[in-house]
Amino acid sequence: MTGQVEGLNIIDGEDTNGNVLISDQQVHLGTTTLGNNIKKTFVIHNLSASNELTVNSIESDNPVFEVENVSTTVAASGFVQFNITLVAFTPGTYEANISVSNSVNDFVFLVTGEVLESELPELKVFNVVTPNGDGVHDYFKVGNIEFYPDNITVIYNRWGDKVFETSGYDNLNNTFIGNANLRGGKELETGNYFYTIDKGEDYGKISGYLFIKR
Repeated sequence: MTGQVEGLNIIDGEDTNGNVLISDQQVHLGTTTLGNNIKKTFVIHNLSASNELTVNSIESDNPVFEVENVSTTVAASGFVQFNITLVAFTPGTYEANISVSNSVNDFVFLVTGEVLESELPELKVFNVVTPNGDGVHDYFKVGNIEFYPDNITVIYNRWGDKVFETSGYDNLNNTFIGNANLRGGKELETGNYFYTIDKGEDYGKISGYLFIKR
């Protein structure tokens, strides 16, 4: 006889396809400016196939982060959403412990965020990629991209075919080094390409040309 699975997952995302958090994991909500709150959705997934999960409370130990839309029960094998909002009232860098009390096991994770006094800085695009390993222009560098963590970066070839697309481009672990991640994932030839960067939220989009030289 197979034992009954009891437990829950806390997920960074709007459904069960998001990233499952581990205890004490840090989640960065983003960077914003005064008066522009950041809201992020999380999910509680009940792992039991037969028993309902009771949610006693979800609390933040820092009032700058507000917890909203908390359900009191989660159906067997079901999931519910809740939101955490960074209230952008005062400039600063903030963090909070989010405690999820429930009928199975309590869970705590950390959220962080930053509020700036002025408008976010504009993106500065270095539109040459020379992927030869010399440490200069080895990847598509986008200055200030860290202020737009929800960005979507897309690169097209000269015929308008999408050859590269990613969310959360960051100049560090998520970069374009002259290789496609679509249409076969091949090394792209020397030539002109076209990029678009949707900055996320309501920050708009930029676009321009990119040259790859091998």
